[in-house]
Amino acid sequence: PIMALSSRSESVARTTRSQLQSLGIDLPRSLTPKTNFFLADAPGVWFIDGILFTSGRDKGEMLMFFLQEIKYTPRRIVFIDDKKSCLESVERKVGKILQFVGLRYNRSDPIVSAFDPAVAEVELEHLQNRLLSDDSAGRIDQS
Repeated sequence: PIMALSSRSESVARTTRSQLQSLGIDLPRSLTPKTNFFLADAPGVWFIDGILFTSGRDKGEMLMFFLQEIKYTPRRIVFIDDKKSCLESVERKVGKILQFVGLRYNRSDPIVSAFDPAVAEVELEHLQNRLLSDDSAGRIDQS
């Protein structure tokens, strides 16, 4: 079975699902017979359409909690994430009891490291009916 694990909250579930589908990713719903449900003992954590939304909570803890909740123990977990800390979190929780393969996706590292909060703030302030490019926002921020 395949599922996604996101630190996002359930409030962006529809957007997240649309983004995945735009990339040709449609998660199967074979992991659990329930399609959409919240984890009663983990406030803010929802499983929606094959995606576990952790609302910023520790991914390793929430994954283990979820697997216990649905009474499923895989033989192996292959986990892909862009954050090393998330890989380490999941490995700490599952690596002692399950075979774990962690892969770090790093293609977006240059974009993340180039992020300028001041430019993003200007872009947000000037967002009306169009988006500003980073260059245009940078020129406004410098004036």
